[in-house]
Amino acid sequence: MSRHKITLWLPALLLSFHFGHSIFAQSGAAKTGAATVSGRVTLKGEPARGVSVVMQPQRQVYPPPPSIIQRAKTDENGRFRFTGVAAGSYFIAALAPGFSSPSDNGFGLRNKGINVSDGESVEDIEIELKRGGVITGRVTDAQGRPLTDEAVEITLINKDGTRQRSYDSINREMLVIDDRGVYRVYGLLEGRYLVSVGYAHVAGMMRAGPYRAFYPRTFHPDATDESRAKVIEVAEGTETTGVDIVVGIKRTNDIAGRVVDADTGQPVVGLELAFGPVMNDGQLLTGFMSRGDRTDSKGEFLLATNYPGKYAVSISFVDESDYYSEPAICDASEGDVHGLEIKVRQGASISGVVVIEGSNNPDALSKLNLIWLHANVRSNRLAATGKGGKVNADGRFQIRGLQPGKVDISMDTSSALKGLSRLRIELNGAPLRDGIELDPGEHLTNVRFVVGYGTGVVRGQVKVIGGELPQDFILIASATRADDPASRGQIAQIDGRGQFMIEGLTPGEYELQMSVISREPMDSRVQKLGPSITKVKERVVVSNGGEARATLIIDLSRKEDSR
Repeated sequence: MSRHKITLWLPALLLSFHFGHSIFAQSGAAKTGAATVSGRVTLKGEPARGVSVVMQPQRQVYPPPPSIIQRAKTDENGRFRFTGVAAGSYFIAALAPGFSSPSDNGFGLRNKGINVSDGESVEDIEIELKRGGVITGRVTDAQGRPLTDEAVEITLINKDGTRQRSYDSINREMLVIDDRGVYRVYGLLEGRYLVSVGYAHVAGMMRAGPYRAFYPRTFHPDATDESRAKVIEVAEGTETTGVDIVVGIKRTNDIAGRVVDADTGQPVVGLELAFGPVMNDGQLLTGFMSRGDRTDSKGEFLLATNYPGKYAVSISFVDESDYYSEPAICDASEGDVHGLEIKVRQGASISGVVVIEGSNNPDALSKLNLIWLHANVRSNRLAATGKGGKVNADGRFQIRGLQPGKVDISMDTSSALKGLSRLRIELNGAPLRDGIELDPGEHLTNVRFVVGYGTGVVRGQVKVIGGELPQDFILIASATRADDPASRGQIAQIDGRGQFMIEGLTPGEYELQMSVISREPMDSRVQKLGPSITKVKERVVVSNGGEARATLIIDLSRKEDSR
């Protein structure tokens, strides 16, 4: 379930970023509509002629298929125009090799993010180009052999001394080292940089690969400690050569053990394993992932090629067996782990039906079999435990192998389910307000998961006063039903104009909140500024076919919010 290395400051409702069911799940040809988007590209205040400008949906697979990317060229006045744009959220960027384009302050990653309404005319999008700097060098091992097919990492040192790792670039392919061990990164903004290559262990973060060895993160020239890294000064339009790196090599570690029945001590065959990183205090941080490893005929398993770190190992949450297990904690920081034992028990189950209330809309009914339900068991120790289950076309579902405790059921929030949201959960016809209490081995039936179908819209404006947010922050807005705060809120990215639009809401009262995402693992700036962002709340009333409006104000001047 682990994906990109990002740090999130999220209110509880936005733990709905399920990395196994990503919001980036929409592909296909570009849709057409009645909106227009236009603007200008400049270089040192003058029109930039003949520059390619691309616009693509924010919700997509990566890399995006060419069919969903719209392209335009700037004219003699540096102006571009997109017509026939469908309503939605988009990124706009100028593609000019060797040039860079600063991001919107506080709302993006070196591109323009915009939310477009049906028939809207979005004008005066300004993209300023600057001549980018270049860093180039060669990467070798201790024997002088070139390192190939790895990617260098560019770290921008911000003015306040904080680091912005994985410095964003439109052309990620240029970071890859060629067959000679040579890399050349261009289009860099003026500033101070660190250059590194290899794997860096961060507590609570996870990375798995197919190879038995890996390169520890090493900075130019040969420093595995960032404090010894040499800083590279980049000026506009200049090229810095000889930024070479010499790397070492280390072996990955294996985790081996067996799964046994907790009651009989007998091995259990064919169970899928999942594992995830834990913090030093043994608390799970990000969740479990599975590579499809299963126990053999002796109940034994081998999780191979893991990077050093502390892990929790369990049977998979997506495994459709009747078992559950408590995670087993192990330390693979210094070498292989042997003899890890995972004890499984017969779990409880929940079955019932998903119903759409108050709507016979064919589009909504056709989405029933696209719904994935998550039964999460509340725990003070783990970030998430539980299992999931797919809904059949007739709405019926069953989730098996659940551990006892208080269980809450939520639904996937992928873009394919736009317009559908949880209203309530019923047991034997009575609404449940505080989850489902499951006893050991209990098989609970007659559960109704009631879903609403909505066409309401919330359109909002975010304003920042008393300071500025870091340029590499991404802000996310969410709308959660006020009568069901445990449900997963609908979300949307806040664009470069500070605007957002959340669609597909059922009628009712909603609470609006924000969260912040940084690409820097364990970003201290997020910890500092996060409370000022997540504390902002606003309530709106939504009706089907209607549009509610709200303004969210982030006040960075209040020092008590930054503690």
